[in-house]
Amino acid sequence: KSVVLSDVVQAFLMLFGFVLLPTFVMAHYGSFARLAQEFCPNCFYINTSPSSGECPSSCQVGSFVPDYCRASGCMQHVAHLYTYPPMEDRFEMLFFITTLLFFPLNPHMVQRIYIARNDRAFKLVLMVLFLMPFLATMPGIITGITKRVVEENWDPASQEAGAFAGVCLEIMRKGSFEYLVVSILNCAALAAIMSTADSVILGVSSTISFDIFRDTLHPKATDQEIVYVGYAVSVIMV
Repeated sequence: KSVVLSDVVQAFLMLFGFVLLPTFVMAHYGSFARLAQEFCPNCFYINTSPSSGECPSSCQVGSFVPDYCRASGCMQHVAHLYTYPPMEDRFEMLFFITTLLFFPLNPHMVQRIYIARNDRAFKLVLMVLFLMPFLATMPGIITGITKRVVEENWDPASQEAGAFAGVCLEIMRKGSFEYLVVSILNCAALAAIMSTADSVILGVSSTISFDIFRDTLHPKATDQEIVYVGYAVSVIMV
């Protein structure tokens, strides 16, 4: 029950963050409809040759655009967004989608499915686990594309970071509430990783303790001996 309770709390915190983070992104940088306009209101020009380690500076552009200035802030200025992906990228996309399809078959997910109280709950949990990976990737897609479009005038550390980390760094600078939400989201993600690791350790420990030690190596083992073997396996894995 403690594992289930922690999973529920983490799930609500992550859903809370995954809803608010793209909301902040669109509020501060514009929605896809705004960024994709032909005459994009977010358009700005940046100096393409800033000093090392410094944030790119804005260019004052009038009727003439200097060679060292580049338009940014709109989807039309990111060429590869409109380029058909090469074979390597298509295989990566196929692998990513296949991974999402088989997400419910992960061992730690199967453990959670089989604690359902009845067949109806079992089917409901399985359906939710099948759909959630696809729903949960939408905030990531919004965040990643927005970062690629508007990152030109960000701090170098934010530009070099991944999509999630870079956007979080910039959003945290927008205000106290944004800082709080990003902090909660990061804590929830770390807690989910720890919960998944605990489930994997528990599954391996149970398999070795019962299926191998009790059923094969030592059929007359007492409950206390099985528990000690489980403890030893958990310590070794950690």
